Amino acid sequence: MGQDKKPFIHFMDVTTGIGGIVKTAGFVVTNDHIQTSERHRRMNKIMNDTIKWTDTLKKYGYNEYYYNWINDFNNKPIDFGDGWYIYNNGNYYRCYDPRIDENGNTIVQVQKVYSNKEPFNEDSFEMMFGYVNGDFIGIRENNGKYYTINGNQIISDIQFKPVNSNWELWKVFGGEYSAHSENGKLSYFNDNSSFINVNYIMNHTGKVVNSDLPIHSQENLR
Repeated sequence: MGQDKKPFIHFMDVTTGIGGIVKTAGFVVTNDHIQTSERHRRMNKIMNDTIKWTDTLKKYGYNEYYYNWINDFNNKPIDFGDGWYIYNNGNYYRCYDPRIDENGNTIVQVQKVYSNKEPFNEDSFEMMFGYVNGDFIGIRENNGKYYTINGNQIISDIQFKPVNSNWELWKVFGGEYSAHSENGKLSYFNDNSSFINVNYIMNHTGKVVNSDLPIHSQENLR
Protein backbone atom coordinates (compact mmCIF):
# COMPACT_ATOMS: atom_id res chain seq x y z
CA MET A 1 0.00 0.00 0.00
CA GLY A 2 1.19 3.54 0.65
CA GLN A 3 2.06 5.23 -2.64
CA ASP A 4 1.97 1.96 -4.60
CA LYS A 5 -1.52 0.54 -4.73
CA LYS A 6 -3.35 -2.41 -6.27
CA PRO A 7 -7.05 -1.53 -6.25
CA PHE A 8 -9.35 -4.55 -6.32
CA ILE A 9 -12.85 -3.92 -7.65
CA HIS A 10 -15.76 -6.31 -7.91
CA PHE A 11 -19.35 -5.86 -9.02
CA MET A 12 -22.49 -7.87 -9.72
CA ASP A 13 -25.83 -7.20 -11.38
CA VAL A 14 -28.34 -9.09 -9.26
CA THR A 15 -31.00 -8.94 -11.96
CA THR A 16 -28.90 -10.87 -14.48
CA GLY A 17 -26.34 -12.56 -12.28
CA ILE A 18 -23.52 -11.00 -14.29
CA GLY A 19 -20.51 -9.89 -12.31
CA GLY A 20 -16.91 -9.00 -12.74
CA ILE A 21 -13.60 -8.47 -11.02
CA VAL A 22 -11.11 -5.74 -11.88
CA LYS A 23 -7.61 -5.63 -10.50
CA THR A 24 -5.29 -2.75 -11.36
CA ALA A 25 -1.82 -1.70 -10.24
CA GLY A 26 -0.40 1.76 -9.73
CA PHE A 27 3.30 2.28 -9.09
CA VAL A 28 4.35 5.81 -8.20
CA VAL A 29 7.74 6.69 -9.68
CA THR A 30 9.55 9.03 -7.28
CA ASN A 31 13.24 9.79 -6.93
CA ASP A 32 13.28 8.00 -3.59
CA HIS A 33 11.84 4.86 -5.22
CA ILE A 34 14.27 5.08 -8.12
CA GLN A 35 17.25 5.28 -5.76
CA THR A 36 16.28 2.04 -4.03
CA SER A 37 14.57 0.00 -6.75
CA GLU A 38 15.98 -1.39 -9.98
CA ARG A 39 12.39 -1.95 -11.15
CA HIS A 40 11.58 1.74 -10.75
CA ARG A 41 14.80 2.71 -12.51
CA ARG A 42 13.83 0.60 -15.52
CA MET A 43 10.24 1.81 -15.38
CA ASN A 44 11.26 5.48 -15.35
CA LYS A 45 13.68 5.08 -18.27
CA ILE A 46 11.15 3.17 -20.38
CA MET A 47 8.41 5.69 -19.65
CA ASN A 48 10.50 8.81 -20.28
CA ASP A 49 13.24 7.84 -22.73
CA THR A 50 11.33 5.85 -25.35
CA ILE A 51 9.81 8.88 -27.10
CA LYS A 52 12.54 11.10 -28.53
CA TRP A 53 11.84 14.81 -28.95
CA THR A 54 13.29 14.92 -32.46
CA ASP A 55 10.92 12.14 -33.57
CA THR A 56 7.99 14.22 -32.31
CA LEU A 57 9.30 17.32 -34.11
CA LYS A 58 9.59 15.35 -37.36
CA LYS A 59 6.09 13.96 -36.88
CA TYR A 60 4.68 17.48 -37.01
CA GLY A 61 6.86 18.60 -39.92
CA TYR A 62 9.65 20.41 -38.08
CA ASN A 63 13.25 19.84 -39.14
CA GLU A 64 15.06 20.95 -35.97
CA TYR A 65 17.69 18.51 -34.75
CA TYR A 66 17.26 19.58 -31.13
CA TYR A 67 14.54 20.96 -28.86
CA ASN A 68 15.04 24.31 -27.14
CA TRP A 69 13.86 23.55 -23.60
CA ILE A 70 15.37 26.64 -21.94
CA ASN A 71 12.90 29.06 -23.59
CA ASP A 72 9.13 29.00 -23.22
CA PHE A 73 6.66 29.00 -26.12
CA ASN A 74 6.96 32.82 -26.30
CA ASN A 75 10.72 32.38 -26.75
CA LYS A 76 11.42 33.92 -23.33
CA PRO A 77 14.06 32.32 -21.07
CA ILE A 78 12.56 30.12 -18.36
CA ASP A 79 13.30 31.43 -14.88
CA PHE A 80 15.11 28.75 -12.88
CA GLY A 81 15.60 31.02 -9.89
CA ASP A 82 19.02 30.57 -8.32
CA GLY A 83 19.42 27.35 -10.27
CA TRP A 84 19.04 23.70 -9.36
CA TYR A 85 21.11 21.23 -7.38
CA ILE A 86 22.61 17.91 -8.43
CA TYR A 87 24.53 15.26 -6.52
CA ASN A 88 27.73 13.50 -7.54
CA ASN A 89 30.15 11.41 -5.51
CA GLY A 90 29.33 12.90 -2.11
CA ASN A 91 29.12 16.49 -3.34
CA TYR A 92 26.23 18.76 -4.29
CA TYR A 93 26.55 21.26 -7.10
CA ARG A 94 24.45 24.26 -8.06
CA CYS A 95 23.68 24.49 -11.76
CA TYR A 96 22.60 27.79 -13.28
CA ASP A 97 22.56 29.89 -16.45
CA PRO A 98 21.77 27.07 -18.92
CA ARG A 99 22.33 27.61 -22.63
CA ILE A 100 22.28 25.53 -25.77
CA ASP A 101 25.24 25.86 -28.12
CA GLU A 102 25.27 25.83 -31.92
CA ASN A 103 25.38 22.02 -31.88
CA GLY A 104 22.34 21.74 -29.61
CA ASN A 105 24.39 20.66 -26.57
CA THR A 106 23.24 21.68 -23.11
CA ILE A 107 25.82 23.76 -21.24
CA VAL A 108 25.43 25.05 -17.68
CA GLN A 109 27.49 26.93 -15.15
CA VAL A 110 28.27 24.80 -12.09
CA GLN A 111 29.48 25.61 -8.60
CA LYS A 112 30.26 23.12 -5.84
CA VAL A 113 28.25 24.28 -2.85
CA TYR A 114 28.19 21.28 -0.53
CA SER A 115 31.00 18.81 0.09
CA ASN A 116 29.68 15.72 1.85
CA LYS A 117 26.61 17.81 2.73
CA GLU A 118 28.64 20.48 4.55
CA PRO A 119 28.56 24.02 3.12
CA PHE A 120 31.38 24.61 0.67
CA ASN A 121 31.97 27.20 -2.03
CA GLU A 122 34.05 26.69 -5.14
CA ASP A 123 34.57 28.90 -8.17
CA SER A 124 32.12 28.07 -10.92
CA PHE A 125 33.06 26.15 -14.05
CA GLU A 126 31.32 25.27 -17.29
CA MET A 127 29.83 21.84 -17.79
CA MET A 128 28.09 20.10 -20.67
CA PHE A 129 26.20 16.84 -20.83
CA GLY A 130 27.29 13.82 -22.84
CA TYR A 131 27.32 10.06 -22.96
CA VAL A 132 30.03 7.82 -21.53
CA ASN A 133 29.55 4.08 -21.96
CA GLY A 134 25.83 4.65 -22.41
CA ASP A 135 25.42 6.75 -19.25
CA PHE A 136 24.17 10.32 -19.45
CA ILE A 137 26.64 12.35 -17.41
CA GLY A 138 27.91 15.87 -16.77
CA ILE A 139 31.37 16.55 -18.17
CA ARG A 140 33.78 19.47 -18.01
CA GLU A 141 36.85 20.17 -20.11
CA ASN A 142 40.23 21.18 -18.70
CA ASN A 143 43.37 21.65 -20.80
CA GLY A 144 41.89 19.65 -23.65
CA LYS A 145 40.99 16.68 -21.42
CA TYR A 146 37.52 15.70 -20.30
CA TYR A 147 36.58 15.02 -16.70
CA THR A 148 33.45 13.96 -14.89
CA ILE A 149 31.92 16.58 -12.65
CA ASN A 150 33.85 15.27 -9.63
CA GLY A 151 37.21 15.42 -11.40
CA ASN A 152 37.79 11.84 -12.59
CA GLN A 153 39.34 11.87 -16.04
CA ILE A 154 37.38 10.10 -18.75
CA ILE A 155 39.36 7.64 -20.84
CA SER A 156 36.59 6.24 -23.02
CA ASP A 157 35.04 7.99 -25.98
CA ILE A 158 32.54 10.73 -25.24
CA GLN A 159 29.43 11.42 -27.26
CA PHE A 160 28.11 14.95 -27.04
CA LYS A 161 24.63 15.37 -28.41
CA PRO A 162 21.51 17.38 -27.61
CA VAL A 163 19.18 16.42 -24.79
CA ASN A 164 16.50 14.46 -26.61
CA SER A 165 14.00 13.01 -24.14
CA ASN A 166 12.25 13.70 -20.85
CA TRP A 167 14.56 11.17 -19.17
CA GLU A 168 17.69 12.96 -20.36
CA LEU A 169 16.30 16.30 -19.19
CA TRP A 170 15.50 14.73 -15.82
CA LYS A 171 19.17 13.72 -15.64
CA VAL A 172 20.24 17.31 -16.34
CA PHE A 173 18.28 18.33 -13.25
CA GLY A 174 20.00 15.71 -11.10
CA GLY A 175 17.83 12.69 -11.80
CA GLU A 176 17.08 10.62 -8.72
CA TYR A 177 19.66 12.57 -6.68
CA SER A 178 18.30 16.06 -7.20
CA ALA A 179 17.98 18.63 -4.42
CA HIS A 180 16.60 22.12 -3.87
CA SER A 181 17.30 25.12 -1.68
CA GLU A 182 14.83 25.68 1.14
CA ASN A 183 15.19 28.63 3.50
CA GLY A 184 18.86 28.87 2.65
CA LYS A 185 19.51 25.18 3.34
CA LEU A 186 19.91 22.25 0.98
CA SER A 187 16.93 19.90 0.98
CA TYR A 188 17.68 16.50 -0.54
CA PHE A 189 15.61 13.97 1.43
CA ASN A 190 12.72 12.61 -0.66
CA ASP A 191 13.36 15.38 -3.18
CA ASN A 192 11.50 15.36 -6.49
CA SER A 193 12.60 18.72 -7.86
CA SER A 194 14.07 17.09 -10.99
CA PHE A 195 10.62 15.70 -11.88
CA ILE A 196 9.00 19.04 -10.98
CA ASN A 197 11.37 20.95 -13.28
CA VAL A 198 10.75 18.56 -16.19
CA ASN A 199 7.00 18.82 -15.66
CA TYR A 200 7.17 22.63 -15.69
CA ILE A 201 9.19 22.67 -18.92
CA MET A 202 6.86 20.22 -20.64
CA ASN A 203 3.90 22.50 -19.81
CA HIS A 204 5.57 25.77 -20.78
CA THR A 205 7.50 24.96 -23.96
CA GLY A 206 6.49 23.96 -27.45
CA LYS A 207 5.91 25.09 -31.01
CA VAL A 208 3.00 27.47 -31.43
CA VAL A 209 0.63 26.05 -34.06
CA ASN A 210 -1.19 29.29 -34.84
CA SER A 211 0.44 32.55 -33.73
CA ASP A 212 -2.82 34.43 -34.37
CA LEU A 213 -4.57 32.53 -31.58
CA PRO A 214 -3.93 32.88 -27.83
CA ILE A 215 -2.26 29.98 -26.06
CA HIS A 216 -4.94 28.70 -23.73
CA SER A 217 -4.02 25.04 -23.83
CA GLN A 218 -1.76 22.43 -25.41
CA GLU A 219 -4.15 22.41 -28.38
CA ASN A 220 -2.27 25.38 -29.84
CA LEU A 221 1.15 23.87 -29.12
CA ARG A 222 3.22 21.06 -30.58
